[in-house]
Amino acid sequence: MSVPQAPQGMTYFEFMTDRIDAAKTVKPSQCGWGMMLSLAALGPIYSVVYTTVAVNPDSILAKGTAPDPDIARDAAGAA
Repeated sequence: MSVPQAPQGMTYFEFMTDRIDAAKTVKPSQCGWGMMLSLAALGPIYSVVYTTVAVNPDSILAKGTAPDPDIARDAAGAA
């Protein structure tokens, strides 16, 4: 099996071994804090925006976000 991005003549298993060794060299435990902090900061903001759009589907905020098929537009008595 050949990998298009791998150097010429490198097999799939050699490529995967090289990538696993590279991942061990980077030490993922030291570089994940930025992502975790951004998720911790943006998670609550996302839930507030999502709830606001669901409650007020005709608001300016709702018009600026992508439509979500999970949010019902025609539920009787939902408002």
